[in-house]
Amino acid sequence: MGKNDFLMELREKLSEALTPSDVNSNVQYYDQYISDAMSNGKTEQEILEQLGEPNLIARTIIENYGTSGQPSDDYVTVDNSTVGDDAENTGSGTLHQFSMNSQWGCLVTVLVIVAILGVILWLVGSVLRFLAPVLIPIIVIFMIITFLKNRNS
Repeated sequence: MGKNDFLMELREKLSEALTPSDVNSNVQYYDQYISDAMSNGKTEQEILEQLGEPNLIARTIIENYGTSGQPSDDYVTVDNSTVGDDAENTGSGTLHQFSMNSQWGCLVTVLVIVAILGVILWLVGSVLRFLAPVLIPIIVIFMIITFLKNRNS
């Protein structure tokens, strides 16, 4: 698949759910992205392999537009023309990234919380495993003394 086939398939899939202006905007973005990457020395095939299937890209874009017809707040556009002149900068254009308010962001947050709780429980268990041989006899002796005091009173 070449660049033109990629863009044509992307346009087809996006046209099923988005307005013509939104379709054009997204297709122009990927056209410019591919052109910029090629001008930086990558081959067309490398770029298209890196991007993946156009129908998956279209599905992601459509999901981010949601039912309102506007991009959701979970999908932000960053102008990378203001990024420094490092080797990774491809010049003008935009970079799309997902915020932590998205479903994936929530999933990552939950997984991090579960991992932290797991580490805390593991630490508490480790400490108790070493203290149990000392604490259990002390607690038993304390309970016996308390029982005997209450019995004598």
